[in-house]
Amino acid sequence: MNIYTYTRPELYLKDMLAAKKEKNPQFSLRAWARLLGMKTHTPLQLMLASKRPIPKKYIPLFGKSLNLSDEEIVYLEIMIDHQRARNEEQKKKCFDRMQNVRNSKLSQAETTVQEEEKAPGLVLIKTEENSVNAYN
Repeated sequence: MNIYTYTRPELYLKDMLAAKKEKNPQFSLRAWARLLGMKTHTPLQLMLASKRPIPKKYIPLFGKSLNLSDEEIVYLEIMIDHQRARNEEQKKKCFDRMQNVRNSKLSQAETTVQEEEKAPGLVLIKTEENSVNAYN
């Protein structure tokens, strides 16, 4: 899953949990919470349900458990900053930063796809999440 197609961290994390469960049916929310060092699964459950903001202290732990690159971890942090913003000015600033990174990364991915399309016998499957730009 391409993190840059997401604008909401809880949706990305939910999808990653589903992907982990698909690869390993015995993997669970409780197991992931233990991997993240949580005493119970409740805080993670509330984060994924958008009922609790994601604490920044979990960013490196999510990054490690999801094998994210440094750039992807930075993007996750930007999404979390946007989620936690307290006023419209902060939200807009975070959203603009997120859009700049997304546009850069998605255009790089598009270039890569175009280059790969030139390779014979290659099958490409492209998925993306629909997102709404609330500031335009």
